[in-house]
Amino acid sequence: MKKYFVAVVITAALLLSGCGSGESYFDKAQKELENGNFEDAYDNYNKAIMEDQELGMSYRGAGICSFMEGDYGKAEEFFVRSLQESKGIVGDVEMDLSYYLAECYVCQGKNDEALEVYSNILDYDNSQNDARLYRGILYVSKGETDKAKKDFKKAADANSDSISYYYHIYQSLAGCQDEDAQDYLQKGLACKGDSAEDIYMKACLYNASGDTESALELLLKSKKEGYGKASFLMGQIYENRGDLASAISNYDDYIKVSNVSVPEYVQIINCRIKSGDKDGAKADCEKAVTNAAPSQLQSMKFEQIVALEKMGEFEEAKEKMVQYLSAYPDDEKALRESEFLQTR
Repeated sequence: MKKYFVAVVITAALLLSGCGSGESYFDKAQKELENGNFEDAYDNYNKAIMEDQELGMSYRGAGICSFMEGDYGKAEEFFVRSLQESKGIVGDVEMDLSYYLAECYVCQGKNDEALEVYSNILDYDNSQNDARLYRGILYVSKGETDKAKKDFKKAADANSDSISYYYHIYQSLAGCQDEDAQDYLQKGLACKGDSAEDIYMKACLYNASGDTESALELLLKSKKEGYGKASFLMGQIYENRGDLASAISNYDDYIKVSNVSVPEYVQIINCRIKSGDKDGAKADCEKAVTNAAPSQLQSMKFEQIVALEKMGEFEEAKEKMVQYLSAYPDDEKALRESEFLQTR
């Protein structure tokens, strides 16, 4: 949904640094970021910062790596430093950076700060309808529905063929049971779009409307065109229908092509448990812990313990809890869960 993408930042930075075979830490970081090696890129950006190499772009790159790894607090710090290095000059890269900063705030629950960033973007460039859409969603979360509707109308009027806009507006208004939600749903279903993302978003609208057959038909098409998210939604639909074998098959396809979040892994693992596949659930737990971003590792380790409890594997859950509490001794929720485990 963001108007600007990581590719914009990478391209801009390469233009600043040159595309030759330089061995600076900054150049190494750029190559690693381009290849999606966020950990190595992060290390090299930090070394570049220590040596004052392309400070603005190095802060930005380190922020993107932190963002992609789910460490939103650290990403926020880097993005703010990068903006400070721009000395008030605003271009495409700075605009992209502002979107990332706002998303960092949202991911940390700092909605007021995110709202301010989106408003600043619109003050600078009133045509930034992505910012208007996101600001509207935040207004709804604050109970300021009238302000949200004004933003939604302007954003939708300027992007009347955007299925994604209609879906996100529908989802936001439906969440507060606003009667205008259905109007946006119908407008979205009336749109035509041939891209894999458009097909996926229309499938989301059909699913929201209760027409899961049409949703599955479009999701399969989107999946065949390489849109990874389609597999997860297909899994959810099949799981809701009680077809756990089809659900797991689609979840497995999703794991192969996507960076799976903790909530997604939890849903997949619980589906395996419901199907009676304890070994598969345990394997997914280990995979999720191994692949978890640093900021998600604690959460995933706790969810692994909960999953073991659901499987009746209490001794293994106790062992994992001892390890967990040695790493996170102040987790009150885990301490309460540990007391429960001692009764099993």
